[in-house]
Amino acid sequence: MAYAGDLKGNVWRFSLTANTATALFTGNSRPISAAPLVVRNQKTGATWVFVGTGRYLNKDDLIINASTPVETWYGLIDNGTTITSRNQLMPRGFEANGVTLQAGTEYEILADPIRNRGWYIDFTRTGKTGERMMTPDFILGGALFGITFIPDASDPCAPNGSSSLWAINPFSGARIDQGVFDLNGDGTINNPDLVGGLYPSVIDGLSAVTSSSPPITTTGKDGWFGIQMPDGTVKGKIPTGAIGRQSWREVVGQ
Repeated sequence: MAYAGDLKGNVWRFSLTANTATALFTGNSRPISAAPLVVRNQKTGATWVFVGTGRYLNKDDLIINASTPVETWYGLIDNGTTITSRNQLMPRGFEANGVTLQAGTEYEILADPIRNRGWYIDFTRTGKTGERMMTPDFILGGALFGITFIPDASDPCAPNGSSSLWAINPFSGARIDQGVFDLNGDGTINNPDLVGGLYPSVIDGLSAVTSSSPPITTTGKDGWFGIQMPDGTVKGKIPTGAIGRQSWREVVGQ
């Protein structure tokens, strides 16, 4: 099975054996310009599709004002049927510090009578109007990483912008309670890495990433990693208990 999004916001599944295309998700109207990430949850056997919305293709995409549409990050469970509305997904919001997602569990989603087909995160953070996702997500250990982008059109002759790096629980769409990012670079994730008393789910103010996912390096079996962003390496540690192959990307047709 292969998956793709389109500029009308739909997510499609393609059977490589039956040569058919069917809709996985039609409840979104914002453009999808990045390839979805497909992961199977080893504990439940469910197939998850992760994708964000947003584009950066023409001069209109540079405009940020009060009318700028809100973009979204989705985690979708594919059970063979179509998700026709966001009401079938669990919304995830932020704590007061603006960089830590609220707590939540996968069981909370699966047990909900209506919102049991995944989760979504709207990019509505204060001061982050225009935030969007145009690069593929990636899994590292048990964490889902994503990169968002906000354009800066103050110089129309040389448009630029900034990116943010996210790390969340893939199957709940909520925060990872353990610290992931070594914010002060001291080789330890502890109290100095807290923001408002919580470990952040996102790091802001990084140099712009608008195409492919950045290179990743790891340093041994202790779970430390480095993500090579344009302005330097973001260092962190895979949450305890998540080291090893907890999930994988499907590459074989079904």
